[in-house]
Amino acid sequence: MRALLLVAVLACGCKRDSPAVKADPDGKKLVKTSGVVIHRGAPRVGDRARETRKQSMEMSMLIGGSPSSPMTITMSHDDVRTEEVLAVEGRVVTKLRVTYDSREETSSSGGSGPPVKKPSPVAGQTYVVAVTKSGVEVVDVHGKKLPVSEAVVVEKDYAAFGKEDEVLAGLPDTPLRVGDPAPSLARAFRDRVGGVKELEPEGEVVVKVDKVTNDEVVFSVRATFVAVRAGTLSMKLPITGTLTVRASDGATIAYEIEAPLTIGSGDAGIAMSGTGRMSVSAKRETF
Repeated sequence: MRALLLVAVLACGCKRDSPAVKADPDGKKLVKTSGVVIHRGAPRVGDRARETRKQSMEMSMLIGGSPSSPMTITMSHDDVRTEEVLAVEGRVVTKLRVTYDSREETSSSGGSGPPVKKPSPVAGQTYVVAVTKSGVEVVDVHGKKLPVSEAVVVEKDYAAFGKEDEVLAGLPDTPLRVGDPAPSLARAFRDRVGGVKELEPEGEVVVKVDKVTNDEVVFSVRATFVAVRAGTLSMKLPITGTLTVRASDGATIAYEIEAPLTIGSGDAGIAMSGTGRMSVSAKRETF
């Protein structure tokens, strides 16, 4: 299942109204009585960041109404990338150097054995992603075209490259306090996830402020999405999670999303049922 990836960079002053504060268990200061304004920063040439991403999915399905044991499928995908901004236009990065420090994919099906590790052709490799007149172009550090096996991976990872980040654009302009709704961010989240092929929102997307610290705002996210793959299966995902944004520049520095899965029949007339769970998380550090 494609996931929900959100990015922005830069630091500037964080505006507050002399809040009364207290310490939370992590040693950070929680804003008690007044809110924090999130400032929208802009990326700069030379900005560098390392992002660690983890995705996993487990499914157990019965196909065709068979009374036999269900089919079990597990998948995971972990990678660590280092990115360096090479060119910008306003708040949009137009050229980026990315190194896949590590990338590992595992999968298993049928419950016949342990998950199988699949080597990735991009692990340990460095690429340049750039916006050109003809679209997004990905080349190696020497400007040469990539082998198909590598191009498929990088082009998929950076399919939204060269556009302003919806989450950054959707951040509220008003001072934020715990419990405040964030409808503009909810719309951005709905549009971003709803833009993924075969994934449609069902009902309201709810985003609220869960915690406000000295330079971080943690939003809680709750939504339901439905995925329908033509001729095969349908899948319902009631999502819950958190999104952590740095107040000084609006950069997304972490997110965690989880959802139980309910699997049903698609439109091919094949009886199918099952359950499962998916999770997606990321942490981003600038340096």
